[in-house]
Parts: sequence; structure tokens; C-alpha cells
Amino acid sequence: MAEQVRKRATKDDDYDTLIALLREYTEKLNHYTDDARKSGTVFNRQVTARLLPVAHELASYASQQIEYRGYDDLTRLELQLRLAEFESALTTADKKS
Repeated sequence: MAEQVRKRATKDDDYDTLIALLREYTEKLNHYTDDARKSGTVFNRQVTARLLPVAHELASYASQQIEYRGYDDLTRLELQLRLAEFESALTTADKKS
């Protein structure tokens, strides 16, 4: 019983962290993209060199968690929606880099 509670707590912690990261970096990518669009320039090299590769790793990790983690249907749907928003922002950022 304690093992099940611990597994659930870990899953919830992982879920909360994943949702928070997807939200935060969706906002950051959208912000950087908007700034680049407004100024008519491409991303600065630090964003391209450091943020985008890690953002791709986050997208891959989130996709794997959704597929294999065994979340309930509603949680899986929420994660899929958050990931779709993130991937959209990432695709736009890739085009600007």
C-alpha cells in the first residue's frame, strides 16, 4: 500500500514538473519569437545554441512520458495539449533561428 502511494506521489510530482516546464518554456519561446519578429532579426546565438536543443529534449521526454507513463486519460489529454502548444512554439522558434 505504501509503495502504491509513493508511486502515485512520484507520478504527481513528475506530472506537475512536466506541466510547469511545458508552460514556462512555451511562454519563453513565444516571447523570444515575438521579440525577434518585432525587431526583424533572428534569435541571438545563445538562445539558438543553448535553449533550442534542450527544448527539443523536453519535447521528446514529454512525448515519451505521455506514451509510456500510464497516466489516466484526462491527465494524458492535458499533457498532449500542453505538448502540442510547446511543439508549436518550438517549431516557430526553429524557423526564426
